[in-house]
Amino acid sequence: MKRYFLFFLLLLSLPGYSQSNQPQIRLTFIVSQETLNDSNSWMLAGLPISFKKALRDVAGVTIERAEALPKNNRSGFMYEIMVVARIDKKKVNFTVTAQSGAKSLLKETKYSSEWPLNATYEKIIQDFVKAAPFNVKANVIKSGVNFSSNDIATRYYLQGRILEWQSMPDSALKIYQKAIKEDPAFTDVFEALAQASISLKKYDDAAGYYQQLLSKDSTWKGIYREIGDIYFFYKDDAKRARSAYRNELDRNPNDVHSWIQLGYCYLVTKDFELSKNQASKALSLEPGSANALNLAGLACMGLKDTAAAQKYFTDAIRAHEKEIPARKNLARLYEIQKQWDEARDVYEAIATIDPSDAYVRLSLANLYYNQNDFKKAVLNFTNALFLKPELENNKTNPVQIFQFISKNKKDIRPIQALTDSLNDELLGGDLNTQQEFQTRTTLGYIALYYLTDFREAINQFQIGIKMRPDIMALKFYLGEAFYAAGKFPEALDHYKQYGELADDGYTYARCHLMMGKILVQQKLYPEAQLEILRSIRIYPNAESYFYYGIALRGNQQWAEAENAFAKALATYPHYAEATMELGRTYALQKKYGDALQQYRKTIELDSTRVGVRALMAEVYIAQSQYPEAEAEIKKGLAFFSDNSEMAAPLYELYGDIFLAQKQFELARQQFQNEISSDSNATMGYYKIASTFAAQKDAKQAVVWLERAFQKKFSSFGVLDNDKLFDPIRKDKKFNDLVTRYRNQVKQEILKLLNPQKN
Repeated sequence: MKRYFLFFLLLLSLPGYSQSNQPQIRLTFIVSQETLNDSNSWMLAGLPISFKKALRDVAGVTIERAEALPKNNRSGFMYEIMVVARIDKKKVNFTVTAQSGAKSLLKETKYSSEWPLNATYEKIIQDFVKAAPFNVKANVIKSGVNFSSNDIATRYYLQGRILEWQSMPDSALKIYQKAIKEDPAFTDVFEALAQASISLKKYDDAAGYYQQLLSKDSTWKGIYREIGDIYFFYKDDAKRARSAYRNELDRNPNDVHSWIQLGYCYLVTKDFELSKNQASKALSLEPGSANALNLAGLACMGLKDTAAAQKYFTDAIRAHEKEIPARKNLARLYEIQKQWDEARDVYEAIATIDPSDAYVRLSLANLYYNQNDFKKAVLNFTNALFLKPELENNKTNPVQIFQFISKNKKDIRPIQALTDSLNDELLGGDLNTQQEFQTRTTLGYIALYYLTDFREAINQFQIGIKMRPDIMALKFYLGEAFYAAGKFPEALDHYKQYGELADDGYTYARCHLMMGKILVQQKLYPEAQLEILRSIRIYPNAESYFYYGIALRGNQQWAEAENAFAKALATYPHYAEATMELGRTYALQKKYGDALQQYRKTIELDSTRVGVRALMAEVYIAQSQYPEAEAEIKKGLAFFSDNSEMAAPLYELYGDIFLAQKQFELARQQFQNEISSDSNATMGYYKIASTFAAQKDAKQAVVWLERAFQKKFSSFGVLDNDKLFDPIRKDKKFNDLVTRYRNQVKQEILKLLNPQKN
């Protein structure tokens, strides 16, 4: 049995940023959206920035913004500061609460002032520093609360910070540029420009702004470290990152973060001994650093010293109760050593610490599958998908548990047995809320993709959404279920809801493609084009080009449609359906030679696609090549000898051949075959009526036309323009019949338009 491990997908679990040996402060700035929208809201931004500047040498300050006081008891920081900010005309009011663990440092202390607020910022920081206590000199605090001597530049700078809080980095960037024009020496703005550029993924610009900051103030600490992080985390350039970290260490040899990141640079270039040395230097400065221990463990793995690696990872976990990267690497180490139970237990511990990690769930699914615990395997697998729907993409996720269990859908019995077992657990009533949620959504997934029980899928996903409305991915899967069930308006609504929130390219593209497919079915071709283009821009593939071609053709944009189908075929040359639709596009333009060429290619790609025979017959009929049309239809009918209903359209075309040649008896015979194949084939009844009408047999024409009406024929425009009915248009019974059913259809339409009157 093959084993598929995520170890080969994610070789290293690298931390985002290293922990510091400094005490950590979380400053939660509580300001309402209404206050942020106030024209004077820029005055608020100075306080959290001043805190960070004044304390940067003694503590790490993390700034968070909220619209209301957090209700839950939060932990993880040595110090917690809550600042409630309000604006009363031109006056700013701050209410500050601070604590360290259970110890209160500042209890709802109020501060109020008009601009300038430097003295107020300074007073708040001094009060906190004294209560904490921190050894911060008064001149350092004073320096931290001062910005530019140019008041206009300061206002621009603080306005930019407010815009960043509102997730508008592009607007902030423009405001910061104005601040620089007012005061070219304003170093804080260069830092802000760099940070806004990172938000906009303009990483080279960000590094350039940091370099400009250093040219203005070479004493500014941590800037080379920031440059190194840009190259390491965003540019994937370990060489330039290494140079930046070295520059930082030349200025500040005690910077633990830079030692650790320098070690990761060596790890990337496989200089494992040097990587381990950097980890040792970091540990000498900060004993017990989880990031340094994790780095040392990875370096030892590179040196094939698995015993030492295991010890380092274990030490990191012991030092930090909720350490995740070291746990992931320890689990992968156990996988390499084929210690499956130990690996599983470590992954379970990670899932408890961070339930939102989809890849951990995927690893657990794989491990449980290989231990033949299919129930836990599928529960973890679907949990991963609901956390990260793009894992449906086989390129991203080679672990496809259900395919393994069902032998790639060749044996559905194990899936059915699994479903029965999960249903038994659900009916037992012993599951907690989380277990019930996992079980229901897993049953929904199985019903949707494996048992094709779409009603059950819809039901389970709807219950899942009620239980966990925060799991927005269920909107996506509910959209899939509605689409599969043919409930297109509901599907469109759910795809739209999730498509607006999807933050991954694959699922965003999938949602907009599905929206486009539904809009094509609704014949809203311009709207469909727009949605499919959104999909193509993110995730171009053969299917999206194919449906883009359908939408373009629906709008009679012939050349563009041909180009779209050509792109689909360039992406996937064996795409039989795209080849067929390209042929149909040519046929609609009466480019019959090109159409036949594509239809023949379709048959070569997929000989079972018998519908192409009908399309070829239509082309031959259009060119009055009746023997060739008849030959294609006979080939199709031979294929459908054991599936009569599928043969009905071919019999209709066969009848059309004789109808075009005014061989009415032979035509009727084929239309009779059509009805025998499919008793609901409305056009078969209609066309038999047309043959009798052409032969001036009004009595039989009326009989068969009424049967067509009874089978819901309502194409009165076709009937009105059909010359075969001209010989009987003055017949009273014919006219009475048509009038009666025409009025009946009108009444049905009115009922649909005005249901309240019924």
